[in-house]
Amino acid sequence: MRNRFEPRWAVATGAWALGYGGLRVWWATGHRPAFGPLGWDLLLVSPWQPVLVCALALLAAVAMRAAPRRWAPPVGCAVLAATIVVSCPLVLLDLVATVLPGLGLPYDPVSILSRAGYLLGAVLLTVAAVRRTRLLRGACPRCGRTDRSRPAGRVPAWAWLGGYLAVAGCLARLAAQLAVGIGAGPMRAGPAEVAFEAGFLLAGTLLPLATVHRWGRVWPRWLPGLRGHRVPRWLVLGPASVLAAGLLVYFGISLAQLVVDPSGWTAGYDLPLGFFWVAIPAYVLWGLGLAAGTVWYRQRTRPRCRRCGRGAPSSPTATRPGASGRRPGSSDQGPDRLDQQPHAEHREQHRGAVPDETFR
Repeated sequence: MRNRFEPRWAVATGAWALGYGGLRVWWATGHRPAFGPLGWDLLLVSPWQPVLVCALALLAAVAMRAAPRRWAPPVGCAVLAATIVVSCPLVLLDLVATVLPGLGLPYDPVSILSRAGYLLGAVLLTVAAVRRTRLLRGACPRCGRTDRSRPAGRVPAWAWLGGYLAVAGCLARLAAQLAVGIGAGPMRAGPAEVAFEAGFLLAGTLLPLATVHRWGRVWPRWLPGLRGHRVPRWLVLGPASVLAAGLLVYFGISLAQLVVDPSGWTAGYDLPLGFFWVAIPAYVLWGLGLAAGTVWYRQRTRPRCRRCGRGAPSSPTATRPGASGRRPGSSDQGPDRLDQQPHAEHREQHRGAVPDETFR
């Protein structure tokens, strides 16, 4: 197998490791900023932990070039990326505080930039690990397809379950809030809180259901001007991926802290301990369900690969309405037959609009 770990990824990973690692050495030797108002930027065992991670990332980049047939380098990259992500649990709060500054959440630009710089390394390492793993499997490094890959069909049971478990987690979190009172919590009342609650409801109901329902891929017929056109893939995939990762990291660590030291949660909040035992697991359930739906949505909406060409219809007649010999409006597969036709993926993504027959 020819070594296809592109030089640009090796150079980018090495540059990040040297740059961010050098900055952390400077901070670890007594020049650390204040990181207000929390006083810390990363969840670390030692201030030298990021330095060690950067050094190992540099070695991993070299190993990816030197040992193209080995599984150890991509596995090491994946472990390092996971270590970085777990060290940045406050990224979810950073996003919320940046978009809605009026909520009163802790906000420190230096801490946010530090976490963003650390997460850049996780992105580089993840891309390197995924591409090398695909090559070792004999798949396309860009899309991950092989000659045995087939277009995604109807929604699998695990994706349906994930989408609705995410909604259940959101509703459980709302029930916990109603039990203690709407006004109880650390956020300030005002327009920012109203916007947050609206986004909270949309992210907990509409977003997970969009990953498993047809209207998450094709605009429904009651939307004038958009009827029948495909939904931009990243309009759903982007927010779902970021939110699922943020929920799992932040509230996964919070759940571990709750199990180890329950009394620590009641010290800083005027809320009963039972509230946290309901709210935090509900967030974790929300994140797990949304992650499952997002994985399937990504597979279902993958476009044709520009590198290997896989993902295209096998023949022009396969996507033509009525090509099966039945009347355009007839089917024995139910109202969601677009998801069950073998090449419906390509009709949604490459024609831009779905024929009217699918709405009748």
